[in-house]
Amino acid sequence: MNKKPRIAIVADDPPVHRDIIASGLCRVNSHLFRSLEKNIDIIVCGSLGGLYSEEALASEFKQKYLIWDQENKLIKFLKRFIPYFLIEEIKFFFKRSLIVNEIRKAKSNLIFCPCGVNPFSLRRAIWLSEKCQLPIAVYFVDDFLSGAQLSKNFPHLFASRYFLPKWMEKVSKVFVITDGLKSRFQNLYGNDAEVLHLPFDLYSRVQGFPPCGIKNQIMFIGNISHFYIDGIKDMASVIDDLNRFRVDPIVFRMTLPNKKQVESIGSFKCIQYAPYTDDYLLNLDMNASILCFAPYSFNNKYKTMVSTSFPSKILEYLASARYVIAYGPDYTTSIRYFTENKIKEIVCCESRKKLKDAVMQQIQNNADCSEQYLQVISTLHNPEGIANQIISALSLISP
Repeated sequence: MNKKPRIAIVADDPPVHRDIIASGLCRVNSHLFRSLEKNIDIIVCGSLGGLYSEEALASEFKQKYLIWDQENKLIKFLKRFIPYFLIEEIKFFFKRSLIVNEIRKAKSNLIFCPCGVNPFSLRRAIWLSEKCQLPIAVYFVDDFLSGAQLSKNFPHLFASRYFLPKWMEKVSKVFVITDGLKSRFQNLYGNDAEVLHLPFDLYSRVQGFPPCGIKNQIMFIGNISHFYIDGIKDMASVIDDLNRFRVDPIVFRMTLPNKKQVESIGSFKCIQYAPYTDDYLLNLDMNASILCFAPYSFNNKYKTMVSTSFPSKILEYLASARYVIAYGPDYTTSIRYFTENKIKEIVCCESRKKLKDAVMQQIQNNADCSEQYLQVISTLHNPEGIANQIISALSLISP
């Protein structure tokens, strides 16, 4: 008879407080772990090389953390000579016996590992599952192989090509973020996978917003990557073009932290940037903006990644914005998501003219789609419903 799942989380990216501006899988893990809180016994995680202090970690799990990537004098010395992926392995080596003992002490009956683009995070979780003699379930949000090829990360590429098929044989349950990634894993490894939407807890932050006057700005949140840069340039060009005929110029507002990243976009007059220190103020600004912008690359060399991954910024937009424009080819997950859920606005051809038309239409109409957006989140990303889906699946592999 299968037991109720008692979960040992093994993750590189820690869950953080709701008011922390997070990167990587931290925000995803924050929502995911909160939805599973009743079933989690221990959280074995990193701090992304010290990027997050203990005070930044989500306090509801305070008694359950075991941080494995802490540094000592030896590690600080070795960092000057050794590649980062080996530093991770050395840090883990120092802690692995303690981790095994703590998982056993917690009496967990399975391991659950959310994975980003680092295949060695999966290897560490599998090693722990073997030492603890526990089944392992994994939630994949990216394709390791494509990510390594695009970033030219040769250790990740080598591991993805030669080790990953063997590692996948040891996984008892596979969750993936999109249908595209499900097909990809089936083709590469023969693993059946279950699509698991990102949970998103609205926690009343949107409902509490006061009526906001329109700010003359269009927003893009998060860091810039090769998946977004071409679309960002198109939008900046559109805004600069519109501003030539406007008394009240439109600002292209970004949350980038430094000038170097902005300079990589190009010379555009409309761009303003600064990070937000308060998550609530960020959401207020998204709500008050003309629209939020969600581009995905039209470049064919990124086709695998943009048709399998899902930009979590879309959920941030839908939770706060009144209007969102998704810009990308029709095979991308973001365009398919907007199409399948019949939500606006979609521009699925690489055309600054069509993008400009969509922006002008919103300026003229001042459409507010927030109710529809919130309904989509409540239906597809409800934390309780997703927790039930996970627990139901994990109960079948719990010894």
